[in-house]
Amino acid sequence: AGALGGAALLIGAATDIMQRIIPNRIVLLVALAGVSIRFENGVDELLLAIAVAAFIFVVMLALFHFQIVGGGDVKLLPAASLLTPVSDVPQQIFLIACTGGAMALLWIARQHWTISRPLRGNGSAAPGDLHNDTLPYGVAICLGTLANMALSK
Repeated sequence: AGALGGAALLIGAATDIMQRIIPNRIVLLVALAGVSIRFENGVDELLLAIAVAAFIFVVMLALFHFQIVGGGDVKLLPAASLLTPVSDVPQQIFLIACTGGAMALLWIARQHWTISRPLRGNGSAAPGDLHNDTLPYGVAICLGTLANMALSK
C-alpha cells in the first residue's frame, strides 16, 4: 500500500507540474493507500487518522476560500496525511512547508530571470514566460509526504 501511495504521489506531482491539476483518481488512490496502511495498525489508528485528515481538510478549505491554495491541494493534503502515522503528521507538514518554501524561492528566481530576459526580435516574450503562472504546490505536498514516509520507517 505504501508503494501504491508513493507512486500515486509521484503521478500527482507530475500532473500538477504539467497540467496544473491533481486528478481526483490520484487523490483517491493516495487516500485508499493511506486508509489501508492505517487499518493495518488497528481501527483506533484509522479513526484517529481520519479525524486528523478531516481537520486538515477544513483548514485547507479555509485557505482555498481565501485563494491561498488550489482545489487539488485541498484534497491532496488530507489524503496524503493518511500515508504516515498520526504522530508524524506535524513532521510531514513541516517537510511540506520546507519543500514548498524551497520551490517558492526557485519559482521567484525563475520568474525574475524569465521576466528580465529581453524580448525576442518580434517583440514577443521568450519561451517559458511565467507572468500568469502559479506555483504547483501539489508538488511540495507530494515530495514532503514522500520524504516523511521515508523518515517515518
